[in-house]
Amino acid sequence: MPIRFIALVAVLGLAASPALADPPAATGTPAPAALAGPASGVRTLESFAAAMGVRLGGANDQAVFDAAEAAMKASPSGLYVKVAPGRYRLNRIRFGSNSGFYAEAPQTVILQQVRPDASAVEEAFVALDDPYATNWLFWGFVLDGGWRYGRGAYGKAPETDPWLDRQHGVEFANAPSGLDDNHYRSNSPLGTQNPRGRYGELTIANFGGDGLRVKGGGDDMVSVVSVNNVGGRGVQWRSYDNDIGLIDIGATGREGFYCGPNCASNRFGQVKIWYSGLRRLAGASAGLVLDEADDNQFLGLEIQDAAGDGVVLDRAALNTIAGTVQWQGRIPWMESSIAVLTLKGASTNRVTLTASRPAYADQAYPAVRMLVRDLQSPEAGFARSNIIDILPFGLPAGPKALAGPLDASNVVTISGQARASRP
Repeated sequence: MPIRFIALVAVLGLAASPALADPPAATGTPAPAALAGPASGVRTLESFAAAMGVRLGGANDQAVFDAAEAAMKASPSGLYVKVAPGRYRLNRIRFGSNSGFYAEAPQTVILQQVRPDASAVEEAFVALDDPYATNWLFWGFVLDGGWRYGRGAYGKAPETDPWLDRQHGVEFANAPSGLDDNHYRSNSPLGTQNPRGRYGELTIANFGGDGLRVKGGGDDMVSVVSVNNVGGRGVQWRSYDNDIGLIDIGATGREGFYCGPNCASNRFGQVKIWYSGLRRLAGASAGLVLDEADDNQFLGLEIQDAAGDGVVLDRAALNTIAGTVQWQGRIPWMESSIAVLTLKGASTNRVTLTASRPAYADQAYPAVRMLVRDLQSPEAGFARSNIIDILPFGLPAGPKALAGPLDASNVVTISGQARASRP
């Protein structure tokens, strides 16, 4: 179930405040950050602008957001900033423990990044300012990076765009828990190492790098996130012990969802991934990749029209995956030979997938050559001790059921026929 914002307000103890009118256009030059107002609790972004003698909604509102961030850092017991409906232009957003930003009404606030072409260095638009941040909040925004692939349609000047793999939408990076838990406890109002972050009701679009990047210590609660039109990966997850639900990822230059090293013990629910791999980079165009990722659950997964393999398990172990992989017809950006599921040194995973072409798809079937492919990993060899169930549905004759050794330690079921190895 998605996390409801009203519940977050109750959990974090945020007080209600009066609704604000749409912000007027900005005028004048911001004065030094004025922090007049409550030191803790909830303030509106408009109150910072008023204290500074400026108006929001102009060419760049960065000074007002900087004033809010400074007030958050100076707060003795936490400060959260509510943002009224409207479009705000700024360079970046930062916040830390017991603080954050939230929209007065979800999806009514557009935060548009302003960056000159000369500054094409790798960084994230939204990020934490403390690796031991806890009890933080980011909720209800539309994030627009202003990026378009090759400054035009996909396929034009494909790899010369200066923003590719540099301009990321959101990056929440916490330090690993364990030896440094006392740092988290000192930042927590409860003296505990968790909970850490709460974020959701986000639309992340038009960034040259990844849409959402999460790293390090987890225990975040994430719900309702849409990522589309990004040059890198839709989601890059390298964190553990998180709960994530209702994620939609589409039109990505690289893999749709990359679950990499340190991605462990996460619960992902209701994830849709579509049109991954639009940059046509061989080996970087799958819908879902688990790379040395362990003990994760992907339930309610749907992958549509990936340019590469549907799901790739590369030295991944003890993961549970259940869902659908489908192609709706021949797609111009597809790789020449792909599989529904590719294994590379994967072990002890449980995978249940329906491989389908919808009845309404009237185009020629794409380059799906195999249902399950077993490739050798230089570090881990071939797949072993996996339980796999693939149900083909509506596929024209042609795809090979199994390719590669798939030795007897793997139990594979294709269309109701159990097989311990390839026929």
